[in-house]
Amino acid sequence: MKQLITKPTRIIEHTRTRIDLFFTSRPEFYVSGVLPVGFSDHYAIFGVRKLYRIPLPSPRIITARNYRHYDPTLFSECLNNILWDIIDLEQNPNEALECFNDLFQTAADNYAPGVTRRVRDNSVPWLTASHKRSYA
Repeated sequence: MKQLITKPTRIIEHTRTRIDLFFTSRPEFYVSGVLPVGFSDHYAIFGVRKLYRIPLPSPRIITARNYRHYDPTLFSECLNNILWDIIDLEQNPNEALECFNDLFQTAADNYAPGVTRRVRDNSVPWLTASHKRSYA
């Protein structure tokens, strides 16, 4: 969340403090500020919601595996039937790793194929995983 009030809200002879706060996750929706009020040492704050609608960010495209029809037993059998010895034929460790990845990814794609999805980022940065667990 972002704090929109940036100026002090209580001013006395030797100190200037910001004791009134205005937090929002969408600062682009608001105009805010501090107003001196009469003879008080405490200023008022304001926040005005803008009336126009700001467009949502475009969705991200992610790739994930679809485990709907995944069978761990069949996948294990497939991995056991792969001729892993061909990895030893590679001279370079990077090429050996690439060969392993190709063999494994081919098997994984047969039993848990990759799917692409559009997702919108509706995350809120201050809501951490521990907060989510405590409210679940």
